Amino acid sequence: MNMMKKIAVVVAICILFSSIILSANIGGVELRNRANAAAKVERTGMLAYTTNDAYEQAVYTFNYTGNVQNVALKKGRYLFECYGAQGGDNGGGKGGYSKGALYIQSDMTLYIYVGQKGRNAQPYKNSPGGWNGGGSGGTNTDGISSSSGGGASDIRLVNGSWNDSASLKSRIMVAGGGGGGNLYRTDISGGAGGGVSGGIASKFGLTVYGGTQTSGGTGNTNGGLGYGGDGCDSIYGSRITGGGGGGGYYGGGGGIAYSGDIANTYRCSGGAGGSSYISGHTGCNAIDSNGNPTGQPVHSSGLAFTQTEILQGAQAGDGFVKITLLTSPSISITSDENDTFSTNLLLKGMLNNTYSEEIIFKYQIDDGNEKVAMESITSKGTSIEFDITSIDIRALKVGNHTLHLWTSDETGWLSDKLTYNFKKIDALRIIPVNALSTAIEVSIQDNDFLNTQYQLSFNNAYVTEEGTLTSTPMWIRRADNSVTTSAIKIVGLDPRTKYKVQIKARHSDEIYGVAYNTLECETGYSQLQIPRIISYSESSKITLSWVPVPEAAEYEINADGVLSTTSALAFTHSKLQQNTRHTYRVRSRDGENISEWSLPIKVSTKKALPE
Repeated sequence: MNMMKKIAVVVAICILFSSIILSANIGGVELRNRANAAAKVERTGMLAYTTNDAYEQAVYTFNYTGNVQNVALKKGRYLFECYGAQGGDNGGGKGGYSKGALYIQSDMTLYIYVGQKGRNAQPYKNSPGGWNGGGSGGTNTDGISSSSGGGASDIRLVNGSWNDSASLKSRIMVAGGGGGGNLYRTDISGGAGGGVSGGIASKFGLTVYGGTQTSGGTGNTNGGLGYGGDGCDSIYGSRITGGGGGGGYYGGGGGIAYSGDIANTYRCSGGAGGSSYISGHTGCNAIDSNGNPTGQPVHSSGLAFTQTEILQGAQAGDGFVKITLLTSPSISITSDENDTFSTNLLLKGMLNNTYSEEIIFKYQIDDGNEKVAMESITSKGTSIEFDITSIDIRALKVGNHTLHLWTSDETGWLSDKLTYNFKKIDALRIIPVNALSTAIEVSIQDNDFLNTQYQLSFNNAYVTEEGTLTSTPMWIRRADNSVTTSAIKIVGLDPRTKYKVQIKARHSDEIYGVAYNTLECETGYSQLQIPRIISYSESSKITLSWVPVPEAAEYEINADGVLSTTSALAFTHSKLQQNTRHTYRVRSRDGENISEWSLPIKVSTKKALPE
């Protein structure tokens, strides 16, 4: 070999070695050189996306390898999906599907066991069960056999061989494998894997049962914890053999054959499906450290999934496991930064929530204790606005403070903490003074009337300098700046009506305070009497008169819907047509104190006499 060929060989070896060093498979996720950390990572049967760290993936996928796989997960919430393997041959039952969300509160390593599809029938020998618990298929001396059961796919807390007792007891999610079919009779199918109980296999009146939450399915040989039963071998030299049971939380029973003595009847069954299990799923039954059922669904580790789903017969081929890092709820505050408040924080913001069923808002001010700001918001899959008004700051000192706000859900999953700065000021208050029938008087309590403007709202209207209401937001000043309280009368209100009163204040055109004591005020009942009306009719006019009402300064008249006011004790409605009918009501008034209207009276003009 000449010198140039030697150099070429050395270079090729170096390139091959460097590619091995820079490409690794850790926890079922292919990782590349950190220089390519932002790139998408792909390989056959697996897709993952990196974040800023090449070892922190958004999606982890695991295919069948015949070995234990592992993944190191950081604190966060993940969606776990397990697909059990199908039983062998075309008639093999499909594997089950298990799904659930889990909040991992500290970094941990999980062990992944992906089931193998059941082996197709093999001439003159038993077909081995699919890896991770599939039962073997039966065989026959003339070369016709049945296929084996599919292996389960599961997630464990303890490493070990697939059938290690401690490892099996540590399973927190399982998707059952399907039962094996029969090569000679394609209509003899295995039971579907998955479900709280695995699917049965039934043919010719022969029934093999799937695994349950407390025991393996019954068949030729029964299934057990993590494994399916074996299918029967032929009897009397016939071709009747049984399919293997599917692996699972508890495996399905192995297929059985007709027990009579009639040759060539070919009466046999496929294997039954294995059951699934999810810690926390209603209907599941966890086992204790001795392998005994506990009667409740949560695994002994305390890890419990939410938003769970178990399906039967969902996966063809080998099993599969997928783990997805979920996006945590996020919050933002739309209120202005550095706002100033006196008694309660009033915060507006947005909540984005994709996965959590129930959200609780929590907060901390400065270095104080953690407290609940708002409970039980249900907003899964939506973005909603929120208002927080319950954070009491009256005990804080006047000055600048920092609020930390975050959310927690039903699993303890936390959002990132949001920081919001605000200023505590002396209390700005509104105090009710008096309520009349059409007016309410309130007092503003503040310590800087001279430099302050106020925005006072009554329901959805705003108060003007004159005390009337308008739909346009108004800022007003108080005339008397020498005192620390100032009253204002709001007029033109409806009698016997409730009003919600709120106040804001601003200094140098910046809003700096919101009154915490929002008022519920109601206009009062009048003490004035209702006038008693006497009417006199002529052909072209009607005259009303009434007895004086004590303390009344004037009277309002409603004549056919037209209002008039007079201080006299009579009113004449003139220029009327003869023989026409008219309606009247009268009430007494003393400033803002107004009586109720009198009952309506109807009076007709007289018909004119002929000349």
